[in-house]
Amino acid sequence: MPTLRSLCTALLTTLAISLAAPAMADGVTTTITPTYRSVSEILAASPKSDWYRLDQRNLIYITLANDAKVVMELNDTFAPEHAKQIRLLANQQYWDDLTVYRVQDNYVAQFGALDYETDILAKPLPKDAQKLPAEFSIPKDSIRLTALGDKEPYSDQIGFVDGYPVAVKDNQAFLVHCYGMVGAARDNAPDSSNATELYVMIGQPARHIDRQITVVGRVVHGIEHLSTLTRGKGSMGFYTDDQPAPMGIKSIRVGTNLTVSEQMQFDALKTDSQTFVDVIDARRHMQGEWFAVPLSGGMGICDTRQTIQLVKE
Repeated sequence: MPTLRSLCTALLTTLAISLAAPAMADGVTTTITPTYRSVSEILAASPKSDWYRLDQRNLIYITLANDAKVVMELNDTFAPEHAKQIRLLANQQYWDDLTVYRVQDNYVAQFGALDYETDILAKPLPKDAQKLPAEFSIPKDSIRLTALGDKEPYSDQIGFVDGYPVAVKDNQAFLVHCYGMVGAARDNAPDSSNATELYVMIGQPARHIDRQITVVGRVVHGIEHLSTLTRGKGSMGFYTDDQPAPMGIKSIRVGTNLTVSEQMQFDALKTDSQTFVDVIDARRHMQGEWFAVPLSGGMGICDTRQTIQLVKE
Protein backbone atom coordinates (compact mmCIF):
# COMPACT_ATOMS: atom_id res chain seq x y z
CA MET A 1 0.00 0.00 0.00
CA PRO A 2 1.51 3.37 -0.95
CA THR A 3 2.12 5.78 1.89
CA LEU A 4 0.81 9.33 2.08
CA ARG A 5 4.32 10.59 1.62
CA SER A 6 4.87 8.65 -1.60
CA LEU A 7 1.52 9.81 -2.95
CA CYS A 8 2.30 13.42 -2.07
CA THR A 9 5.77 13.16 -3.64
CA ALA A 10 4.31 11.75 -6.83
CA LEU A 11 1.70 14.49 -6.90
CA LEU A 12 4.28 17.23 -6.46
CA THR A 13 6.54 15.72 -9.10
CA THR A 14 3.66 15.69 -11.57
CA LEU A 15 2.83 19.29 -10.74
CA ALA A 16 6.42 20.38 -11.11
CA ILE A 17 6.77 18.72 -14.52
CA SER A 18 3.42 19.72 -15.96
CA LEU A 19 3.08 23.23 -14.54
CA ALA A 20 6.65 24.49 -14.43
CA ALA A 21 7.62 23.31 -17.92
CA PRO A 22 8.02 25.99 -20.62
CA ALA A 23 5.00 26.50 -22.87
CA MET A 24 4.94 27.76 -26.43
CA ALA A 25 2.49 30.52 -27.46
CA ASP A 26 2.90 32.11 -30.89
CA GLY A 27 6.57 31.24 -30.91
CA VAL A 28 7.20 32.84 -27.49
CA THR A 29 8.34 30.65 -24.61
CA THR A 30 6.58 31.31 -21.30
CA THR A 31 6.85 29.63 -17.91
CA ILE A 32 3.76 28.59 -15.96
CA THR A 33 4.15 29.02 -12.19
CA PRO A 34 2.58 26.18 -10.14
CA THR A 35 -0.49 27.18 -8.16
CA TYR A 36 -0.80 25.63 -4.70
CA ARG A 37 -4.18 25.37 -3.02
CA SER A 38 -4.66 26.24 0.64
CA VAL A 39 -6.13 23.76 3.10
CA SER A 40 -9.39 25.72 3.18
CA GLU A 41 -9.63 25.57 -0.61
CA ILE A 42 -8.99 21.82 -0.61
CA LEU A 43 -11.65 21.20 2.03
CA ALA A 44 -14.17 23.41 0.24
CA ALA A 45 -13.72 21.35 -2.94
CA SER A 46 -13.87 17.95 -1.24
CA PRO A 47 -16.64 15.49 -2.22
CA LYS A 48 -19.19 14.38 0.38
CA SER A 49 -17.90 10.83 0.02
CA ASP A 50 -14.66 11.89 1.74
CA TRP A 51 -16.55 12.69 4.96
CA TYR A 52 -18.45 10.69 7.60
CA ARG A 53 -20.70 11.54 10.54
CA LEU A 54 -19.38 10.86 14.06
CA ASP A 55 -21.41 8.19 15.88
CA GLN A 56 -23.40 9.46 18.88
CA ARG A 57 -22.67 6.17 20.66
CA ASN A 58 -19.03 7.23 20.85
CA LEU A 59 -19.62 10.84 21.88
CA ILE A 60 -19.43 11.87 25.53
CA TYR A 61 -20.99 15.25 26.36
CA ILE A 62 -19.45 17.07 29.32
CA THR A 63 -21.39 20.03 30.71
CA LEU A 64 -19.30 22.15 33.06
CA ALA A 65 -20.63 24.22 35.96
CA ASN A 66 -20.56 27.36 33.79
CA ASP A 67 -22.70 25.56 31.16
CA ALA A 68 -19.78 25.28 28.73
CA LYS A 69 -19.83 22.04 26.74
CA VAL A 70 -16.95 19.74 25.91
CA VAL A 71 -17.48 16.75 23.63
CA MET A 72 -15.06 13.85 23.54
CA GLU A 73 -15.08 10.76 21.35
CA LEU A 74 -14.30 7.25 22.62
CA ASN A 75 -12.11 4.84 20.66
CA ASP A 76 -13.37 1.25 20.73
CA THR A 77 -10.57 -0.01 18.50
CA PHE A 78 -7.68 0.77 20.84
CA ALA A 79 -9.43 0.88 24.24
CA PRO A 80 -12.65 -1.18 24.05
CA GLU A 81 -12.84 -2.08 27.74
CA HIS A 82 -12.20 1.46 28.91
CA ALA A 83 -14.74 2.82 26.42
CA LYS A 84 -17.33 0.34 27.69
CA GLN A 85 -16.73 1.37 31.30
CA ILE A 86 -16.81 5.09 30.49
CA ARG A 87 -20.23 4.62 28.89
CA LEU A 88 -21.35 2.73 31.99
CA LEU A 89 -20.11 5.47 34.33
CA ALA A 90 -21.76 8.17 32.23
CA ASN A 91 -25.04 6.24 32.18
CA GLN A 92 -24.83 5.92 35.97
CA GLN A 93 -24.26 9.73 36.18
CA TYR A 94 -21.04 8.96 38.03
CA TRP A 95 -19.22 12.22 37.26
CA ASP A 96 -22.13 14.55 38.03
CA ASP A 97 -21.20 17.18 40.63
CA LEU A 98 -17.50 16.26 40.61
CA THR A 99 -14.72 18.67 39.54
CA VAL A 100 -11.81 19.26 37.19
CA TYR A 101 -9.37 18.99 40.09
CA ARG A 102 -6.05 19.19 38.25
CA VAL A 103 -4.92 21.64 35.56
CA GLN A 104 -1.18 21.52 34.87
CA ASP A 105 0.24 24.16 32.55
CA ASN A 106 1.31 22.87 29.12
CA TYR A 107 0.22 19.36 30.09
CA VAL A 108 -3.22 18.14 31.19
CA ALA A 109 -6.63 18.97 32.64
CA GLN A 110 -7.91 16.06 34.75
CA PHE A 111 -11.26 15.26 36.34
CA GLY A 112 -12.75 12.44 38.37
CA ALA A 113 -13.67 11.22 41.83
CA LEU A 114 -10.31 10.30 43.36
CA ASP A 115 -9.02 12.12 46.44
CA TYR A 116 -5.29 11.95 45.81
CA GLU A 117 -4.43 12.70 49.46
CA THR A 118 -6.35 9.70 50.76
CA ASP A 119 -6.37 7.58 47.57
CA ILE A 120 -10.11 7.05 48.08
CA LEU A 121 -12.86 7.57 45.52
CA ALA A 122 -15.40 10.23 46.48
CA LYS A 123 -18.02 8.00 44.87
CA PRO A 124 -17.94 4.20 44.92
CA LEU A 125 -17.79 2.43 41.60
CA PRO A 126 -21.08 1.00 40.31
CA LYS A 127 -21.34 -2.68 41.23
CA ASP A 128 -21.29 -3.69 37.57
CA ALA A 129 -18.04 -1.81 36.87
CA GLN A 130 -15.18 -4.10 35.88
CA LYS A 131 -11.48 -4.26 36.68
CA LEU A 132 -9.83 -2.92 33.55
CA PRO A 133 -6.82 -4.27 31.69
CA ALA A 134 -4.01 -2.05 30.47
CA GLU A 135 -4.94 -1.13 26.89
CA PHE A 136 -1.71 0.50 25.82
CA SER A 137 -1.32 -0.97 22.31
CA ILE A 138 -2.72 -3.47 19.83
CA PRO A 139 -1.06 -5.58 17.10
CA LYS A 140 -0.25 -3.60 13.98
CA ASP A 141 -1.78 -6.36 11.86
CA SER A 142 -5.18 -5.70 13.45
CA ILE A 143 -5.51 -2.16 12.06
CA ARG A 144 -5.43 -0.43 8.69
CA LEU A 145 -2.89 2.35 8.97
CA THR A 146 -2.77 5.30 6.59
CA ALA A 147 0.97 5.86 6.92
CA LEU A 148 2.61 9.27 6.73
CA GLY A 149 6.01 7.89 5.77
CA ASP A 150 7.93 10.28 8.04
CA LYS A 151 10.49 9.14 10.60
CA GLU A 152 10.57 10.04 14.29
CA PRO A 153 12.59 8.92 17.33
CA TYR A 154 9.60 7.51 19.24
CA SER A 155 8.41 4.87 16.80
CA ASP A 156 9.04 2.85 13.67
CA GLN A 157 6.06 4.27 11.75
CA ILE A 158 3.38 6.94 12.12
CA GLY A 159 0.01 7.53 10.50
CA PHE A 160 -3.73 7.64 11.07
CA VAL A 161 -6.37 5.04 11.85
CA ASP A 162 -9.97 6.20 11.46
CA GLY A 163 -8.95 9.79 12.11
CA TYR A 164 -6.72 9.10 15.12
CA PRO A 165 -2.95 9.75 15.30
CA VAL A 166 -1.19 6.41 15.66
CA ALA A 167 2.41 5.25 16.01
CA VAL A 168 3.88 1.78 15.58
CA LYS A 169 6.77 0.31 17.55
CA ASP A 170 7.86 -3.34 17.53
CA ASN A 171 4.76 -4.23 15.48
CA GLN A 172 2.48 -2.75 18.15
CA ALA A 173 0.21 0.17 17.24
CA PHE A 174 -0.81 2.78 19.81
CA LEU A 175 -2.61 6.11 20.09
CA VAL A 176 -0.26 9.00 20.76
CA HIS A 177 -0.48 11.90 23.21
CA CYS A 178 -1.14 14.80 20.84
CA TYR A 179 -3.10 17.90 21.85
CA GLY A 180 -6.71 17.04 22.68
CA MET A 181 -6.20 13.32 23.29
CA VAL A 182 -7.90 11.80 26.35
CA GLY A 183 -6.33 9.22 28.64
CA ALA A 184 -7.25 7.25 31.76
CA ALA A 185 -5.01 7.96 34.75
CA ARG A 186 -3.63 5.00 36.69
CA ASP A 187 -1.54 4.06 39.74
CA ASN A 188 1.83 2.29 39.44
CA ALA A 189 0.34 -1.01 38.31
CA PRO A 190 -0.31 -0.99 34.55
CA ASP A 191 -3.83 -2.39 35.06
CA SER A 192 -4.82 -0.01 37.89
CA SER A 193 -7.05 2.32 35.86
CA ASN A 194 -10.79 2.12 36.54
CA ALA A 195 -11.65 4.84 33.98
CA THR A 196 -12.97 7.26 36.62
CA GLU A 197 -9.99 9.62 36.36
CA LEU A 198 -9.66 11.05 32.84
CA TYR A 199 -7.17 13.61 31.59
CA VAL A 200 -7.16 15.76 28.46
CA MET A 201 -3.93 16.88 26.80
CA ILE A 202 -3.99 20.69 26.80
CA GLY A 203 -0.30 21.31 26.08
CA GLN A 204 2.42 20.14 23.76
CA PRO A 205 2.61 16.46 22.79
CA ALA A 206 3.72 14.23 25.65
CA ARG A 207 5.18 11.35 23.70
CA HIS A 208 7.13 10.01 26.68
CA ILE A 209 3.90 8.60 28.14
CA ASP A 210 2.82 6.80 24.97
CA ARG A 211 2.31 3.07 25.70
CA GLN A 212 2.39 3.87 29.44
CA ILE A 213 -1.26 4.89 29.90
CA THR A 214 -4.46 3.87 28.14
CA VAL A 215 -5.56 6.53 25.66
CA VAL A 216 -9.34 6.29 25.43
CA GLY A 217 -10.18 8.90 22.78
CA ARG A 218 -10.01 12.60 22.01
CA VAL A 219 -11.83 15.89 22.44
CA VAL A 220 -13.68 16.87 19.25
CA HIS A 221 -15.34 20.06 20.50
CA GLY A 222 -14.87 22.65 23.23
CA ILE A 223 -11.34 21.93 24.40
CA GLU A 224 -10.86 25.66 24.97
CA HIS A 225 -13.13 25.35 28.00
CA LEU A 226 -10.52 23.10 29.60
CA SER A 227 -7.31 24.60 28.23
CA THR A 228 -8.16 28.08 29.56
CA LEU A 229 -8.95 26.98 33.12
CA THR A 230 -6.91 28.47 35.96
CA ARG A 231 -3.77 26.42 36.54
CA GLY A 232 -3.45 24.61 39.86
CA LYS A 233 -0.67 25.98 42.03
CA GLY A 234 0.08 22.68 43.72
CA SER A 235 2.35 19.87 42.64
CA MET A 236 1.47 18.54 39.14
CA GLY A 237 -1.23 21.17 38.77
CA PHE A 238 -3.49 20.14 41.64
CA TYR A 239 -5.49 22.97 43.19
CA THR A 240 -4.49 24.26 46.60
CA ASP A 241 -6.77 25.44 49.43
CA ASP A 242 -5.93 29.10 48.83
CA GLN A 243 -7.26 28.96 45.24
CA PRO A 244 -10.86 29.37 44.09
CA ALA A 245 -12.82 26.13 43.89
CA PRO A 246 -12.03 23.96 40.84
CA MET A 247 -14.41 24.00 37.87
CA GLY A 248 -17.40 21.81 38.61
CA ILE A 249 -19.02 19.24 36.34
CA LYS A 250 -22.79 19.40 35.97
CA SER A 251 -23.15 16.24 33.97
CA ILE A 252 -21.46 13.76 31.64
CA ARG A 253 -23.69 11.85 29.20
CA VAL A 254 -23.37 9.52 26.22
CA GLY A 255 -24.71 11.05 23.01
CA THR A 256 -27.25 8.27 22.47
CA ASN A 257 -28.89 9.15 25.80
CA LEU A 258 -29.58 12.72 24.70
CA THR A 259 -32.52 13.89 22.66
CA VAL A 260 -31.90 14.76 19.01
CA SER A 261 -32.25 18.45 19.86
CA GLU A 262 -29.53 18.10 22.52
CA GLN A 263 -27.09 16.28 20.27
CA MET A 264 -24.38 17.99 18.26
CA GLN A 265 -23.61 16.65 14.78
CA PHE A 266 -20.05 16.43 13.52
CA ASP A 267 -18.66 15.53 10.10
CA ALA A 268 -15.10 14.21 9.98
CA LEU A 269 -12.73 13.97 7.03
CA LYS A 270 -11.75 10.39 6.21
CA THR A 271 -8.03 10.04 6.79
CA ASP A 272 -7.75 7.43 4.04
CA SER A 273 -9.27 9.80 1.45
CA GLN A 274 -7.67 11.73 -1.40
CA THR A 275 -8.76 14.98 0.26
CA PHE A 276 -6.72 14.11 3.35
CA VAL A 277 -3.71 13.32 1.14
CA ASP A 278 -4.11 16.76 -0.44
CA VAL A 279 -4.43 18.43 2.98
CA ILE A 280 -1.22 16.74 4.16
CA ASP A 281 0.48 17.86 0.95
CA ALA A 282 -0.62 21.46 1.49
CA ARG A 283 0.66 21.45 5.06
CA ARG A 284 3.98 19.96 4.00
CA HIS A 285 4.52 22.64 1.37
CA MET A 286 3.11 25.93 2.65
CA GLN A 287 3.74 28.75 0.21
CA GLY A 288 2.32 32.14 -0.64
CA GLU A 289 2.98 35.84 -0.29
CA TRP A 290 3.19 35.74 3.53
CA PHE A 291 5.95 33.10 3.71
CA ALA A 292 9.40 34.64 3.70
CA VAL A 293 10.83 31.14 3.26
CA PRO A 294 8.47 28.60 1.64
CA LEU A 295 7.91 25.60 3.90
CA SER A 296 8.77 22.16 2.59
CA GLY A 297 9.68 19.38 4.97
CA GLY A 298 8.70 16.43 7.09
CA MET A 299 5.49 15.96 9.04
CA GLY A 300 5.29 14.92 12.68
CA ILE A 301 2.30 12.85 13.79
CA CYS A 302 1.09 15.70 16.00
CA ASP A 303 1.73 18.38 13.36
CA THR A 304 -1.63 17.76 11.72
CA ARG A 305 -4.97 16.32 12.70
CA GLN A 306 -8.19 15.11 11.22
CA THR A 307 -10.55 17.92 10.18
CA ILE A 308 -13.82 17.79 12.13
CA GLN A 309 -16.64 20.17 11.33
CA LEU A 310 -19.59 21.03 13.56
CA VAL A 311 -22.66 20.85 11.33
CA LYS A 312 -25.37 21.18 13.99
CA GLU A 313 -25.02 22.71 17.45
